[in-house]
Amino acid sequence: MTAGDAERPEPEGAAELGWIEAQIEDEFPGLALVTIEVPCRPTRTAPWVVHRLRDLSNRITGAYALQVRQLPVPALHRSFFRQLGLDPDVRRPPLEQAIFDRLWTGGFVPGQTPDDALLVALLETGVAVWAVDAAVVSGPLGVRGAVEGEPLGAGKPPPVLHAGELVIADEDRAVARLFLPPPAPFAVTATTRRAVLFVLQVPGVPALAVQESLGTVRKLLRIA
Repeated sequence: MTAGDAERPEPEGAAELGWIEAQIEDEFPGLALVTIEVPCRPTRTAPWVVHRLRDLSNRITGAYALQVRQLPVPALHRSFFRQLGLDPDVRRPPLEQAIFDRLWTGGFVPGQTPDDALLVALLETGVAVWAVDAAVVSGPLGVRGAVEGEPLGAGKPPPVLHAGELVIADEDRAVARLFLPPPAPFAVTATTRRAVLFVLQVPGVPALAVQESLGTVRKLLRIA
């Protein structure tokens, strides 16, 4: 390897559509899973990302929190939660949960990349991006119904899923519940070098919003 090769950025994959189980596709027309594999080395959040989070903390106030659910993308997520049988006032959609956490803690507390990159993208677009360690998943990601008693992650004992519960899955295992962070061993860790970013595109949410959210994360990971 030459010095130029060492300095050359690692390549990103191309954005792809994940698979959707046929029954789910019929029940939720327009539902899509968008994925892309990118270089990802967890590190302390860069100062300019910290500044961006502080600016978002100042912009997101109690008044905004009251208005946000009326905006088009958050409203579509609330509607989809109800279709899933979830009460969005009890289990909040990702954007509403992030805003609730900001009001509770008084601000967005910087941590590390990629977590803060994912948070910035969510706050700025309303579309949640999740990340899993690319070395741990097998094959492309998709959406399917769980099998009764199917384990999720590597807890001791691991939590089990209910029959038909919708999950993000790879070829072999359930990887994450919808709209919740993936557990170990799928979560990004200090040893991660490449991650698969994924967005569950709720019916009605514009593709442009999904692209913008993924693009924000990718850009912040490149400059981290």
